[in-house]
Amino acid sequence: MSRPAIQRLIFRLLWVLGILAAVVGSLSSDLKPPAGGVIDKFQHIGAYMVLSGLAIFSFRSMSKRLGAVTFLFLLGIAIEIAQAFAGREASALDQLANTIGIVLGATLCLGAGRLVRKQI
Repeated sequence: MSRPAIQRLIFRLLWVLGILAAVVGSLSSDLKPPAGGVIDKFQHIGAYMVLSGLAIFSFRSMSKRLGAVTFLFLLGIAIEIAQAFAGREASALDQLANTIGIVLGATLCLGAGRLVRKQI
């Protein structure tokens, strides 16, 4: 297995673990954030930015990257809906923060990848 393939495998493993942590954290009533806090939105942005970046580094083809990022967007919607049934509050603002994080993470990581390739 080549070094880039091993790196993608590691990124993919981290991506899956991050998704599991996001799902458990988002649905656990023990980890309930204060209602309406701005810090909560930054947590959403940061988490989905990291997940999106890991998705970009996990796959080579643009179609798989797009599929992974779309999956994160749909996962965010599913989590917000599930929160209504788990004793948590579903929020459109949380989904907006998730989307901002996805776009930032994908944009930054795609840009970083281009810079690295240009210098090689």
